[in-house]
Amino acid sequence: MKKILNYIIIFIVVLTTLFLSFTLTATIPRSKIEKNVKNSLIYYKKHMGIDRIIPKRIDTYIHYYADTRKLNILYNMDSDHPIESILWDKYYQVVLMDINRDFIETVEKDMEPNTNYLRYWNGCIMLLRPLLTVFNMQTIYFLNKILLAIFALILLVLLFLRSKKLAIIYLLSLIATTSWYASYCIEYSVMFYVMFITSIIAILIDKKNTNKSQKEIDSRLYILFFITGIITTFLDFLTTEILTIFIPILFILIIRKEENRLGNLKSIIIFVLKASVLWFLGYSLMWLAKWVLSSLILHINAFDYVKKNFALRINGLQGLPNYEMLYKNVLTRNIFTIPFMYYIKENITKWQVIYILFVVISLILLFINWKDIKNKKYLLVLLFIALIPYARYLILANHSYRHVMFTFRDQIITLVVLMYIIVDTFNKDLLTKKIEINFKKNKKVGK
Repeated sequence: MKKILNYIIIFIVVLTTLFLSFTLTATIPRSKIEKNVKNSLIYYKKHMGIDRIIPKRIDTYIHYYADTRKLNILYNMDSDHPIESILWDKYYQVVLMDINRDFIETVEKDMEPNTNYLRYWNGCIMLLRPLLTVFNMQTIYFLNKILLAIFALILLVLLFLRSKKLAIIYLLSLIATTSWYASYCIEYSVMFYVMFITSIIAILIDKKNTNKSQKEIDSRLYILFFITGIITTFLDFLTTEILTIFIPILFILIIRKEENRLGNLKSIIIFVLKASVLWFLGYSLMWLAKWVLSSLILHINAFDYVKKNFALRINGLQGLPNYEMLYKNVLTRNIFTIPFMYYIKENITKWQVIYILFVVISLILLFINWKDIKNKKYLLVLLFIALIPYARYLILANHSYRHVMFTFRDQIITLVVLMYIIVDTFNKDLLTKKIEINFKKNKKVGK
């Protein structure tokens, strides 16, 4: 009961802090951001709502659509009624018009908002609005690239100090999913910030040779993951939210394995389940809080509005002929958006041939060594985590199908697991021994 009360207090404190901070930034008058917002229009006049860096490569599509919608919302905030503004999230939109054009028209023609985005917290507006008092969006994008790279590098160094193997795998997983494109727009970047920061804090908490017991360390990690779930909902626009929990969990499990302090299978499963459930609880409660507060303060039934939009995100067809096509293609669309998978499907090159050979040889070696591998059950837990992105794609099928240009990066989770299992189970000495035994057997048969 005491633990439950602690988590309730934590939720109330975090919710109140975020809500008051958001309200405070909404009190900034439009006049303070107007100049930099107007200077930002030059950038969006040169770009489409969904911009294409490499035409055929979906992984290089940049979703300015969401960024300009947030700018549309923050520009239309009423500083005299900040609480209502952060709950309604009103903006101007013309049906069938590119969202970038809607934002440009809002600013240039001073159009009144005619719709809202009530279902999300849109919390990163809390960060953008103060920044726009000093910088235009061109500068903010530039700073975003630098800052995101710094956090990625800090995490890389921390991982390298704890496990060189894991550090390399982490770097390769980011490269394989062309994650540097995440820095090109705010919508993509936010979950990477949360993933990096949560992972950094988790690794710092999970130190070996400390005076704290494993139970105390795990308790701190559970609180961290609970708060991460709350912050994820507050900042996210439903992009790659599961990265913020399962990447830190994987890092902790793998580091513990490398440092020989993993514990038994039961303790591993309990840790993964508790961490996941607490993250999901924080994530769900924070989303629920937006709808409850909106209903109470705005005197509306926010749940009716939300219910319709959620039904669309889960299994809406939106122009697709049938559900069979939706569920059949949602997995393949995300898998083949990974660049090396795309080339395998579309136009295989010599580099993809080399990559395929590497994967096939690694899997053969894994199969050969499997009987002699220790901790098989632990590896099966990792494989279960590796499947979670695909469960996400099926649960939010419509969203994952239509927003494949960023949802495919959830497979960073899968890539980390697969690469680690291949590297961890490759036993050179064991393989050499087996080859020698088989060679001697064959030699005797030959005689």
